[in-house]
Amino acid sequence: MQCPECCSKYTERIPLKGKILSSRCVFCSAVFEITEPDQCCIYCAYGNMPCPEKQNKLKNQ
Repeated sequence: MQCPECCSKYTERIPLKGKILSSRCVFCSAVFEITEPDQCCIYCAYGNMPCPEKQNKLKNQ
């Protein structure tokens, strides 16, 4: 995950179920949310890999 405010990168465990729509940076405490309609969760928006739901969709294509 990379914070859009301070650009710090950190590791966060992605939940297998449910969508997380906002998060707080562990370094600067900024709260960030998804901003684009095509983003399903913060992991797809700010992470370096898609969430499990999107990964499964890509496998099944």
